[in-house]
Amino acid sequence: LIKNELATKSLLVIANGNIFSNSPFSNLNKGLGEIELLNLSKVDAVLLTADVLKYGLPHLKELIRKSNFSYLGANIKDRNTSQPLGQEYLLKTIGNTQIAILGISYDSTDYYFQDKNLGFRNPDFIIMKLLPLIQTRSDFQIMLTQTQDTLDLPVNLVLGAPVKNQVQLLPINQPGTFKIEIGFDNMKNITELKRTTISLDTISADPEIESIINKYQAKADSILKIKLTI
Repeated sequence: LIKNELATKSLLVIANGNIFSNSPFSNLNKGLGEIELLNLSKVDAVLLTADVLKYGLPHLKELIRKSNFSYLGANIKDRNTSQPLGQEYLLKTIGNTQIAILGISYDSTDYYFQDKNLGFRNPDFIIMKLLPLIQTRSDFQIMLTQTQDTLDLPVNLVLGAPVKNQVQLLPINQPGTFKIEIGFDNMKNITELKRTTISLDTISADPEIESIINKYQAKADSILKIKLTI
């Protein structure tokens, strides 16, 4: 799907967190299969959610090094370095429009976020601190998050939360694949916002993707077989 779209236009490809499942494919390979799939899929950014810590902080740092995309989590701090665990925001130019994506976590109570080496900064403080900088550096601002709280922020688009004054482009707590098309005029004013829900059943299997899935599934099956034998 992404390969076909990239052949004809520029894209911003975002995964709104929860990239690891509880399947043997994910757990027995410790997320390596998903990372290779996301790299091949040309993903630009992933929201840092608790699932990425299920294999521990040291392993997450290794996964980040292997990733060709950005992990966005402006308010999650690595206490060992006093720096954000991921990137605070990402800038990408599409056409002649500079787009900024800010990643914020509100779920500081999740079990995997209780690592003593992690610290959470107040989301609202971080947003207000970073937004003036982001707004000077971009034409269009997106906030990526996961929360049930209704947000009212001076950004153009919020993904992953109910909103008060912005357009609710994505359904909340509904998994799926969505294409958002944003139109701008010559003055970079927004002229169109459109969402399309994509049915993956209509997409032909990609041989490279299938090869990666088969490789890591075979590894998972092998590990599982050894454990069952023992």
